[in-house]
Amino acid sequence: MKKNTRADAVYAETAKRLHRLLSTDPSTIKANLAELRRGIGGTPGDDPRLWGMVFDGIPEAMLGKNGRPSKEEWAICNALTLYAVHQQGNDPLKKNMNMKGVSLGRAACRLVYAGENPEEERDRISRRFNQIALAEDIEALTYYLRTFIPILRGKDIGLDYPMLAQDIYLCQSESGRSSVRLRWGQDYYSVNQDKEENYEQQ
Repeated sequence: MKKNTRADAVYAETAKRLHRLLSTDPSTIKANLAELRRGIGGTPGDDPRLWGMVFDGIPEAMLGKNGRPSKEEWAICNALTLYAVHQQGNDPLKKNMNMKGVSLGRAACRLVYAGENPEEERDRISRRFNQIALAEDIEALTYYLRTFIPILRGKDIGLDYPMLAQDIYLCQSESGRSSVRLRWGQDYYSVNQDKEENYEQQ
């Protein structure tokens, strides 16, 4: 399978920003997460309060042209704001919801088995997860992600946010969307594998 270097760069840039976000003092971390939450659902660049967290040090090749955000900017900005929503109510220095190796499909799988009746939960979670997977544009994708992340937060289920940024980037093209859907589906139904793997906070 041919590597997508742009997608890899999105992963790396998102990881860098999350690390930088959590490398300041606790009060600044709290304030920055609050600012990111206010930017949820917005277009990259619309809120000047987020410029530093999103754009500082970003490679020129990732910048949008003609006044329109690039696919990379959409991916990074959405991942950061979704992370802030996921982290709400928890100190990231004690309980970081950015969990390395946990894809969206794997997190949805964990959500199914977090309830008392997995068979009933499977139907409910599948409907919501399918909405995300079937989204045809960036606006729909991020809307459905915004409704899903609080459910993960409610069950203390983490998610790999650099990986999510990578997926959001890939989903902005037809071929990339197909590959992401395949992986999400595989991860969603691989409960036995999930029980055997170990994940760690990033």
